[in-house]
Amino acid sequence: MVAVTAPPFPYFGGKRRAAPLVWSALGNVSRYVEPFFGSGAVLLGSPYRPKSELVNDRCDYIANLWRSIQQDPETVERIASAPPSERELKARHRWLFHGEGVERLAAIDWDDLSACDAEVGGLWLWWSCVVYAPRMSKPNLARGSHGRGAKAWTWAGLGDVVRRVERVQILRGDWSRCVTSAALRMEWLPVVGVFLDPPYGDSASVHYDDGTGDVSRDVWAWATANGDNPRLRIVVAGYDDGRDVPDGWTTIERMEQGGYANATDNANRHRERLWCSPHCVHVEQGRLFA
Repeated sequence: MVAVTAPPFPYFGGKRRAAPLVWSALGNVSRYVEPFFGSGAVLLGSPYRPKSELVNDRCDYIANLWRSIQQDPETVERIASAPPSERELKARHRWLFHGEGVERLAAIDWDDLSACDAEVGGLWLWWSCVVYAPRMSKPNLARGSHGRGAKAWTWAGLGDVVRRVERVQILRGDWSRCVTSAALRMEWLPVVGVFLDPPYGDSASVHYDDGTGDVSRDVWAWATANGDNPRLRIVVAGYDDGRDVPDGWTTIERMEQGGYANATDNANRHRERLWCSPHCVHVEQGRLFA
């Protein structure tokens, strides 16, 4: 199977360049679980198609977009293909984040795995591409720059994206609901791969936007507590922050290019790491410049 290498929208912190290394560590697992899905770059970059796949994101807009791509890609494409303009950008921004879009997302029953709003999804996809697509050189739209729009960003490949995620289970909520015994299904499947890419910054204390939970710390605690399970292969992404790495884990140094690395031009791109649990396979030692 040929991997889909391009996510459908630009995303700060995406791991598109790291995806080959993640999959070299996970191998051809029976079930794949990704609690911080974002742009889906790692799943889309997989050379395998596990028997079952579970992804999650806490952001309403991201979870809704992925469900909309599954359930109603025609509506998403029609709306997101509109040409970019500054006037349209301002109008859609108000609608999405300060108007009807907020109300419609709040009305979605997230426990219904088919529930979504494809119109909101298409508008958010268009907005993301217009704002962030110009080489992702800045975290906000430069004045007078209207981006490239969703159609120019990666629209030619969306059909492959739709086919790739058609059987993926998409949740919206806290990451921890994806790593329970029931969610991992270790009782029935021989090998489960988990990729954890929590929000992280200059310290180990990183919270969701609503201030709930020390996500980076809790993710690392769960990973290290479960790393010795022979049926689990775990890869954790983060910054080198002096954390204690247990025996048997492999640390891979990376230097990210693009995204925040270009936007902020700071030393954090030299601190990118992947930590692989003891039962990962084909782990490459040393540095990876991605």
